[in-house]
Amino acid sequence: MDPSTIRMALEEAEVFGNLPGDALDELSHCFKGAEVAKGEYIFFEGDESDRIYLCPQGRIKVVRHSPEGREVLIEVVPAGRPFALLAGIEGSPLSASAVAMEDCSLLSVDRERFLRLLQQHPELSMSVIHDLASRLRDARDRIRSLALERVEQRIARILLTLAESLGRRAAGRVVLDLSLTRQDIASMVGTTVESAIRTMSRFQKEGLLRTAHGGRIEILDNEALRRVAEASGMSASTPGRPKERGLKSKG
Repeated sequence: MDPSTIRMALEEAEVFGNLPGDALDELSHCFKGAEVAKGEYIFFEGDESDRIYLCPQGRIKVVRHSPEGREVLIEVVPAGRPFALLAGIEGSPLSASAVAMEDCSLLSVDRERFLRLLQQHPELSMSVIHDLASRLRDARDRIRSLALERVEQRIARILLTLAESLGRRAAGRVVLDLSLTRQDIASMVGTTVESAIRTMSRFQKEGLLRTAHGGRIEILDNEALRRVAEASGMSASTPGRPKERGLKSKG
């Protein structure tokens, strides 16, 4: 992939798109391109992280494997969003594996070169900081969701998140063009497969969504699904403030 093609891809990426021209020019000569086939592993959990990755078109799934070898879906990375960014900057071992969900072109940059670019271009550093802050906020919200929200709220929320980043609108509905098993959904929200099956069946009966061929999900009533995700209640809201213990007057 030549530098001009790489530059166009970087301009479309959310972290790099607003950088000045000189930074984009330098970045485009640092990134290297490769073709990745559907189902091909890009890296494995535990590998040394010596590169930062970007898939301009196509989607990547981040997975971990249980001791029994079962694949657990952690995240679906949409096109244009860097991945292995934090581990790449830290130089720490990768905490999960990455697999191409379809045939796609992959861009990557050597860790040391990227760190030098961060030092040379403050705009790039700020853009990366904003991206990492966004990921940290997402992780915080996910922890809060696991601790405080009911299963149906968590599933509604993850479906809305996937719809926002990966969905396409078609005839008044939002289509998630990826195959999601009930195990995938259960893994992403921290529940059992049985609970995920029951909740998804209920959502279908209530007309919120339907599951098409191959596990593809179509959201039929986005607003109703949002109401489920945002439903208040003691188990889903911020815990009430404890009553203050009053002090008796001495006089």
